[in-house]
Amino acid sequence: MEFGGGLSQAKVEYLVRQEWAQTIDDILWQRSKLGLHMQSGQIARLKDWFAARYGASGNNDASQNEERKLGRDTCHRESFSLEN
Repeated sequence: MEFGGGLSQAKVEYLVRQEWAQTIDDILWQRSKLGLHMQSGQIARLKDWFAARYGASGNNDASQNEERKLGRDTCHRESFSLEN
């Protein structure tokens, strides 16, 4: 089964089994950047399949994913200076 964006059922199963992926975010953003190449309908289909296969919702934060797609850094970093 193909979910889109180059992500197959076999790849998801590998990521869960070998890379310990536990959520859709793990699969689309942590272990790969395949989420950049998938449409929202494809991600929804993946979420449905993931829930049926693994008994988990595979929750992900859609707004955070949209920020990632746009290349925006969602992390807040503290600035510091290197004074002697």
